Amino acid sequence: MRSEPETGVGSKSRTRSGASERFLRTGVLALAVALATMSFWTPLARSEVVNGNVARFEAVPPMVNLNRNTSIEVEIFATYGAGMDDYRLTVIAPDASSVAVWYNFSAVGTMAQVYGDAAAGFMTAVTQVGIYALRLEYFDGITYRVDGVAELEATDRLDVVLVLRSASNPATDKHSCPVASELVRGAKFIGGANIYFASTGEAVTDLNSDAVGNITGAILGETHVLHSPPLWHSAFYFPWDAPTGAVKFYVNASDGRGNFGSAVTGSGTSPRMTIVPDTLVVSTRIRNGTGPESVLFAPGNTIRLEVEASYTDHAANNFAYVAPLNGSRGGQVTAHIGWGAYNVTSGMFENTLTNLTLTLDTATQTWVGTYQIPASTANTTGLQAVVTASDGASPPNTGSAFTSQFAIRSPPVPQIIEVPVEVPGPSTGFEAMTVGLVAAVLLVVGLGIGFALSRMRGKKPEAPKVEEP
Repeated sequence: MRSEPETGVGSKSRTRSGASERFLRTGVLALAVALATMSFWTPLARSEVVNGNVARFEAVPPMVNLNRNTSIEVEIFATYGAGMDDYRLTVIAPDASSVAVWYNFSAVGTMAQVYGDAAAGFMTAVTQVGIYALRLEYFDGITYRVDGVAELEATDRLDVVLVLRSASNPATDKHSCPVASELVRGAKFIGGANIYFASTGEAVTDLNSDAVGNITGAILGETHVLHSPPLWHSAFYFPWDAPTGAVKFYVNASDGRGNFGSAVTGSGTSPRMTIVPDTLVVSTRIRNGTGPESVLFAPGNTIRLEVEASYTDHAANNFAYVAPLNGSRGGQVTAHIGWGAYNVTSGMFENTLTNLTLTLDTATQTWVGTYQIPASTANTTGLQAVVTASDGASPPNTGSAFTSQFAIRSPPVPQIIEVPVEVPGPSTGFEAMTVGLVAAVLLVVGLGIGFALSRMRGKKPEAPKVEEP
């Protein structure tokens, strides 16, 4: 605490030298007060200079959050002389407790003291919500004179601005996360908020607060701690049977120093948020009985329809959501087979061949339906099946797909081709004579060859001659 300035002749003369100036200022102030009373629309001043050489007296900023700082500034435009410009500034809290510091000017200018720091300036923290009265008094060495009044307001409010995003596609950009207020079941929802001090609009971060671990988001009964400022956020995964329509996302924030804020979708300036049913992915195959895939069938054949229906993860890594449609989620798969114009509203073709309810093959997780074509079925082209899959959610997630077109055609009747046979005319006798002559010639030739071969086998070789000596 500053000691009181000494009294003496110097202080009295200084008071007299400023008398006329104070009189002028008092007159101006009286006029201002009179004008203010003429209209109740005139707002009350947060700070006001009353007397003396004070040019400006205010808290900057004039509004702070609890346990935040402000700078209380005093500016003088003239001096009373060396060592004679001493001002006492008192801050009176909402509970009427007070604290004061001295502003001892050595020259014309501005001085400032921090209020809200327990280790500096006024050595006092801002711990009460409400209006703090500020009183600036000039001390002439004998008496105190009020030269200015001001106000400082303290609040404990945090402003919460919700930010709703869907997950980015990791195949394209992991950090795009587009803003979205409508999401589907199974989506990865990035729920977050920007948090601001209501007094100054400064963002609440992990560096200017103790907010880490004290900001939470909740949706569908699941609560997460939000992290990673300046956008405090966390990921939520919607189940396959999440309720649809308008849903609430809540954020409750505390800076850990006495300030609080909250927001909920669909309230105030916060956007609405909705969840819609998902679209199942459906793929189909048509086989001839248990054989290969086919697009051509005959009466009496069996059409075998195989369908795979599944949930996608929307590129969001919601692995608990990805699964084939089966009995555990109340799966149902039906098929309408027909031809002609297709009515989207009724889900029917102009002409119906049959309707099937498919059953689940648990081994392959494939839905199967069969239909044996009656033998009397006429040739038909342009046949097609539209398959619809749904689950047990309310309302259900659904998906549909068209098969390839196929035809029913009776096999062609085999044609018997008659080969013409030529009938010989009356015989002239020449044919028998010719055959006999040829036979005789062949007989003679054969006998000759046989005789020659027998002569060759019967002839003995001569012994070699031996010469006498």
